Amino acid sequence: MLLGRESIKKKDPREVESKVLSDKYLQVIADMYRDRFLPMMRKSGEVVEIDWAEKGTEMDMDVIAEELQSYKLEPEDNEDIKFADWSRMVEDDWTYLRTFMEDRQAHKALFLKPVPWDCPEVYFAQSDAEAYNRIVLKHPVNQFEPGWTPSLGDKTLFKFG
Repeated sequence: MLLGRESIKKKDPREVESKVLSDKYLQVIADMYRDRFLPMMRKSGEVVEIDWAEKGTEMDMDVIAEELQSYKLEPEDNEDIKFADWSRMVEDDWTYLRTFMEDRQAHKALFLKPVPWDCPEVYFAQSDAEAYNRIVLKHPVNQFEPGWTPSLGDKTLFKFG
């Protein structure tokens, strides 16, 4: 199950030298998924485990898609706890989520969390901050109100409101 370590080596050389991403650490994560997380998920839903030790073919993907379509994703009876949390949300919860997803300030707040100075591994280096400013803050979506961004194709001439 240490396949993750090999993919890390191929992606980012900084992560290869990381003390955190050791074989032991990755094995602990894999064990936690196998021993705790997946059994808990099996109680409330369906869990599909796919062995990706070898690269899948197009035919493999078709078989997986067919298998996923065959699952009955509803409880057997009223006492069955599988999928019960899917229907627990009431209209107020859905309204809150719709309102949150439309709230531009709430989305900005997700990116403006205070920097965890006591944990230097997770805060921005100067190069990260420059990239963040260039990519996120300077993006036209974050510079103009919705519907007022000419570079994204919005028509702003003679627009009122």
